[in-house]
Amino acid sequence: MEFIRRWIAEYNTMQNSGETAAFRAMSEKCDPCLGIADQVDEIYANGGRIETSGWIPRSFRRTPSSSEHIVFIVKIRNSRTRYVERAGDPVKILPAGSGFERFELTRLGESFNVSDIAEQSQP
Repeated sequence: MEFIRRWIAEYNTMQNSGETAAFRAMSEKCDPCLGIADQVDEIYANGGRIETSGWIPRSFRRTPSSSEHIVFIVKIRNSRTRYVERAGDPVKILPAGSGFERFELTRLGESFNVSDIAEQSQP
């Protein structure tokens, strides 16, 4: 769970700063994660910005998983997000909300790496 908390903190930082390297390092085998990082890179490269308090984890539930992958369902509170896709564009707003995310972790030495993430319906 502590790794997921650190990953979420880095996810939130990445959105507000446009710096994706640390997030990518924690997510190197996660195609959906790398897609999010690509979107953030594109927004900031085009002069845009993202302003959000981000995700706030509310609860964690470990699900049955293999020895290679550890799976958690995490209840997330998502803060309101204001963003501009490119310089000169109007501000767009994503409302706050809550939901569940399925995190699949792969052990990497003494730590982990996110290997997949997906929105999850009620667990």
